[in-house]
Amino acid sequence: MPSPKNKTTNNNSNNDIDDLSPDTLALLERAKKRFIFSMSLLFIGIAAVIFAVVMRSSDNTQKDNTQDLVNKYTAGVLVVPNGAQILSTIPSEGMIAITFEVDKKTTLRLLDGATGAVIKDIDFVSER
Repeated sequence: MPSPKNKTTNNNSNNDIDDLSPDTLALLERAKKRFIFSMSLLFIGIAAVIFAVVMRSSDNTQKDNTQDLVNKYTAGVLVVPNGAQILSTIPSEGMIAITFEVDKKTTLRLLDGATGAVIKDIDFVSER
Protein backbone atom coordinates (compact mmCIF):
# COMPACT_ATOMS: atom_id res chain seq x y z
CA MET A 1 0.00 0.00 0.00
CA PRO A 2 1.49 3.38 -0.99
CA SER A 3 2.19 5.85 1.72
CA PRO A 4 0.18 9.11 1.85
CA LYS A 5 3.40 11.13 1.33
CA ASN A 6 3.77 9.82 -2.22
CA LYS A 7 0.26 10.80 -3.31
CA THR A 8 0.12 13.78 -5.65
CA THR A 9 -2.42 16.40 -4.63
CA ASN A 10 -3.49 19.67 -6.16
CA ASN A 11 -2.99 21.50 -2.87
CA ASN A 12 0.76 21.60 -3.40
CA SER A 13 0.75 23.05 -6.92
CA ASN A 14 2.80 26.05 -5.73
CA ASN A 15 5.49 23.65 -4.56
CA ASP A 16 5.73 22.28 -8.12
CA ILE A 17 6.38 25.79 -9.49
CA ASP A 18 8.91 26.51 -6.75
CA ASP A 19 10.84 23.41 -7.80
CA LEU A 20 11.44 24.76 -11.32
CA SER A 21 14.75 26.25 -12.32
CA PRO A 22 15.12 30.04 -12.74
CA ASP A 23 15.51 29.63 -16.53
CA THR A 24 12.24 27.73 -16.73
CA LEU A 25 10.49 30.34 -14.59
CA ALA A 26 11.80 33.10 -16.86
CA LEU A 27 10.57 31.17 -19.91
CA LEU A 28 7.12 30.72 -18.37
CA GLU A 29 6.99 34.44 -17.51
CA ARG A 30 7.84 35.40 -21.10
CA ALA A 31 5.23 32.96 -22.41
CA LYS A 32 2.64 34.45 -20.05
CA LYS A 33 3.45 38.00 -21.23
CA ARG A 34 3.23 36.95 -24.88
CA PHE A 35 -0.07 35.19 -24.23
CA ILE A 36 -1.50 38.30 -22.57
CA PHE A 37 -0.25 40.45 -25.47
CA SER A 38 -1.79 38.07 -28.05
CA MET A 39 -5.12 37.97 -26.24
CA SER A 40 -5.11 41.78 -26.03
CA LEU A 41 -4.59 42.04 -29.79
CA LEU A 42 -7.35 39.50 -30.36
CA PHE A 43 -9.72 41.47 -28.14
CA ILE A 44 -8.89 44.75 -29.90
CA GLY A 45 -9.41 43.09 -33.29
CA ILE A 46 -12.79 41.68 -32.32
CA ALA A 47 -13.83 45.04 -30.86
CA ALA A 48 -12.79 46.78 -34.11
CA VAL A 49 -14.83 44.35 -36.22
CA ILE A 50 -17.89 44.78 -34.00
CA PHE A 51 -17.47 48.56 -34.15
CA ALA A 52 -17.22 48.48 -37.96
CA VAL A 53 -20.33 46.30 -38.28
CA VAL A 54 -22.34 48.56 -35.98
CA MET A 55 -21.21 51.70 -37.79
CA ARG A 56 -21.93 50.15 -41.19
CA SER A 57 -25.39 49.01 -40.18
CA SER A 58 -26.28 52.40 -38.75
CA ASP A 59 -25.02 54.28 -41.84
CA ASN A 60 -27.89 56.38 -43.18
CA THR A 61 -26.29 57.51 -46.44
CA GLN A 62 -27.63 54.51 -48.35
CA LYS A 63 -31.15 55.22 -47.10
CA ASP A 64 -30.80 58.91 -47.97
CA ASN A 65 -29.61 58.11 -51.52
CA THR A 66 -32.55 55.78 -52.03
CA GLN A 67 -34.93 58.45 -50.79
CA ASP A 68 -33.39 61.00 -53.17
CA LEU A 69 -33.93 58.61 -56.09
CA VAL A 70 -37.52 58.05 -55.05
CA ASN A 71 -38.10 61.81 -54.92
CA LYS A 72 -36.53 62.31 -58.38
CA TYR A 73 -38.76 59.73 -60.06
CA THR A 74 -42.28 60.14 -58.72
CA ALA A 75 -44.12 60.47 -62.05
CA GLY A 76 -47.10 58.16 -62.00
CA VAL A 77 -47.78 58.18 -65.75
CA LEU A 78 -45.39 58.57 -68.67
CA VAL A 79 -47.05 59.61 -71.92
CA VAL A 80 -46.12 58.00 -75.26
CA PRO A 81 -48.10 58.13 -78.51
CA ASN A 82 -50.85 55.60 -79.10
CA GLY A 83 -49.52 52.41 -80.72
CA ALA A 84 -45.89 53.15 -79.83
CA GLN A 85 -43.51 50.26 -79.29
CA ILE A 86 -41.14 51.15 -76.44
CA LEU A 87 -37.56 50.19 -77.28
CA SER A 88 -35.84 51.40 -74.08
CA THR A 89 -36.27 53.51 -70.96
CA ILE A 90 -33.34 55.03 -69.07
CA PRO A 91 -33.57 57.13 -65.90
CA SER A 92 -30.78 59.69 -65.60
CA GLU A 93 -30.29 62.90 -63.58
CA GLY A 94 -33.97 63.34 -62.73
CA MET A 95 -35.11 62.70 -66.30
CA ILE A 96 -36.42 59.60 -68.00
CA ALA A 97 -35.37 58.94 -71.58
CA ILE A 98 -37.83 56.78 -73.52
CA THR A 99 -36.98 55.51 -76.97
CA PHE A 100 -40.02 54.35 -78.90
CA GLU A 101 -41.07 53.56 -82.45
CA VAL A 102 -44.34 54.61 -84.13
CA ASP A 103 -45.07 53.88 -87.80
CA LYS A 104 -41.42 53.04 -88.55
CA LYS A 105 -40.30 56.35 -87.02
CA THR A 106 -37.99 56.20 -83.97
CA THR A 107 -38.15 58.96 -81.36
CA LEU A 108 -36.32 59.72 -78.13
CA ARG A 109 -38.57 61.46 -75.61
CA LEU A 110 -37.10 63.14 -72.52
CA LEU A 111 -39.52 63.33 -69.60
CA ASP A 112 -39.26 64.99 -66.20
CA GLY A 113 -38.93 62.14 -63.70
CA ALA A 114 -40.88 63.94 -60.97
CA THR A 115 -43.87 65.20 -62.99
CA GLY A 116 -43.84 63.12 -66.16
CA ALA A 117 -43.97 66.28 -68.32
CA VAL A 118 -42.41 66.07 -71.77
CA ILE A 119 -39.16 68.03 -71.91
CA LYS A 120 -38.16 67.33 -75.49
CA ASP A 121 -38.76 64.93 -78.39
CA ILE A 122 -35.85 64.01 -80.63
CA ASP A 123 -36.61 62.22 -83.91
CA PHE A 124 -34.10 59.86 -85.48
CA VAL A 125 -33.62 60.41 -89.22
CA SER A 126 -31.68 58.18 -91.60
CA GLU A 127 -28.75 59.65 -93.47
CA ARG A 128 -29.08 59.73 -97.23
